[in-house]
Amino acid sequence: MRRAMRAGAMLFAVLLVSCDGPGVVRPGGPMVGVSGPATLADAIVGSWQRVLYFIDDLGFVRSSETLWQFASDGTAVRAVYSRNLTTAVADVLLSTARWQVEGAAIRIAFLTPSSGTALFAARVQGDTLYLAGQPFARQSR
Repeated sequence: MRRAMRAGAMLFAVLLVSCDGPGVVRPGGPMVGVSGPATLADAIVGSWQRVLYFIDDLGFVRSSETLWQFASDGTAVRAVYSRNLTTAVADVLLSTARWQVEGAAIRIAFLTPSSGTALFAARVQGDTLYLAGQPFARQSR
């Protein structure tokens, strides 16, 4: 039970950090545009991955992986994998959403497991999507 509570707390912390950073667009906040010839909506379609590795306060090696899949029909899936690489314990949180481009930002309306809307600054440079200032590597188109 304690392990599950610790994993839940870790996942909450990772989500909190990944969803409210300097790249989160607030009314009147800065937005960054897309580079290249494609529109931002065209450039975002595909799968994008970000992986972080760290050592927690107890000395356990952990990873947090976020995988976004943006479809051209405006649907999205986000998978957040939390792994304790020391003890081989893992967890995943899947979220479905709708997305749309607004200027140089992307609005994501989460549908499950809970609802809410976020507006993130977004830009694509080569095979990297910067979402709220955080780099995600392209996995597929």
